[in-house]
Amino acid sequence: MTLSKSSPFARIAVVVAACALLFGLTATRSASAESAQQFFGYSGGGTSLPASCDISHLLAKNQTLEKQLSQVNDTEQAQLKEIQTEQSNLKPGDTASGDALNAEQQQILDKAASDRAAIKAQQDAIHAATQGPSEQCKRDTIAQAIAEMQGTESFINSSAAATLAKVDAEVAKIEKLESKLQSSGVNSKDMATIKKDVAAVKAASGTLHGFFTAMSSKAAAFVSQASADPIGTYNAMQGGGGPLGGVSGGTEGAAQSLVDSFTSLINLFDTLSGSTGGK
Repeated sequence: MTLSKSSPFARIAVVVAACALLFGLTATRSASAESAQQFFGYSGGGTSLPASCDISHLLAKNQTLEKQLSQVNDTEQAQLKEIQTEQSNLKPGDTASGDALNAEQQQILDKAASDRAAIKAQQDAIHAATQGPSEQCKRDTIAQAIAEMQGTESFINSSAAATLAKVDAEVAKIEKLESKLQSSGVNSKDMATIKKDVAAVKAASGTLHGFFTAMSSKAAAFVSQASADPIGTYNAMQGGGGPLGGVSGGTEGAAQSLVDSFTSLINLFDTLSGSTGGK
């Protein structure tokens, strides 16, 4: 079973990784260019398939069965060829030996047919098992998604919220000091950069606050629904339903803008504060 882009697991994986995607953008105030993910302190979650969804062992078994089928056919043909040789060497009128060879030939044909039927039954069972996720796979997938969603919700309500609060506080301080910087002789180009960066950070922060609120709500709704009805939730997501729609909302650009603009703002402000004798 492959992890197609339209599969429920793939859809869950995308949502669980929404914050990782959001914060996986390169930008910081440091020269080493730490990631935005590190900026917000997000560690992300795993999106590998549960063991119960792994069908590689079934595919390997099917290959073994194909080899067994080929061996059955080869053995049958070899044995029939021997019978035919013996039949061609029978003396005229030796009906007893002829009857015995005919009986042996039928036994060979019957055994080969029985062996092929047994192999085909196993192959049919494997085919059925690989046409879609098992009930256990569905349950395990949703259980894994619940755990990762809970981790995402915890991150949003703690680390992400705290980081945004610190960014908002820093920007508010800088806004209050704009007049002091201007009166201290900061040139118009630098002042324009400060105003531009402040506006960009505030706009991005507003977008991200909205995203975090919506994402936290979506995560809580998913955990509640999936815990109550894991199979129903999985099946609903098979058709694109469920409580996880529209969680990203183009916020990747907001995260990048916030970190880039905040980086520029803080670096410039630190430089200017030093040249003007402190904040």
